[in-house]
Amino acid sequence: MLIAFDNTLDSDDAINVNVDQYGLGVLWAKWLAGHLPSGGKVLEVRGVAGTSVDTDRHNGFLKTLDDTGKKWNVVQVYGKWDDGVAQKAVADAIAVQGHFDGISAQGGDTGVVRAMIDAKHPFVPFGGETENGFRKFCAQYGSEGLKCTSAGTGPAQVAVAIKTALAALDGQTIPVAIKLPLDVTDDSKLKANVNYFPNDSDNFFVGNSFPTCGINFSAQEIMKQSQGNQ
Repeated sequence: MLIAFDNTLDSDDAINVNVDQYGLGVLWAKWLAGHLPSGGKVLEVRGVAGTSVDTDRHNGFLKTLDDTGKKWNVVQVYGKWDDGVAQKAVADAIAVQGHFDGISAQGGDTGVVRAMIDAKHPFVPFGGETENGFRKFCAQYGSEGLKCTSAGTGPAQVAVAIKTALAALDGQTIPVAIKLPLDVTDDSKLKANVNYFPNDSDNFFVGNSFPTCGINFSAQEIMKQSQGNQ
């Protein structure tokens, strides 16, 4: 028995635990389209090429933009879900392409905002993931034009995968695919120490509560874990 989580497997022999990755791309695109009523030039910061997560999000994003009937110019770069890589990729894109009307990034979002600040690029609507650093920036600069939607999931997916494996070993009937809810918020709904954490690291993903699965970790619980206190 193989349990795959986050980056799923196209196999009848695997049980996939994941959020709706295609739907996440749809969500970002719909949100951007709502903030860019005339269409425009959008920077799409993709993840790791060849992975199912990157492909599904990208396909959902492009299909949804196309379906609006608006005129879009989508420039793609790969940030590999990493702040440093994404920051350099976005800095290069701004240097070559100039102004963007909106941004969507699969990850490395904190680095994307840093690249905008360094390049003195005006803040624009940004659909991104749930990194704590990204949400800090959204809370800080939302009133200055960094309108954000922050959506995705957190590392607690692995806890759901472990519970799924234990249930399967116990002889329970398990579906071949388990879809977890997305954690979604925007800059107007951000609350310090509730859905982002100003005094904690940038480098963790908020959104680790799956009540229907009996999983409800706080960000503080996850950040306090170390090899010595597990």
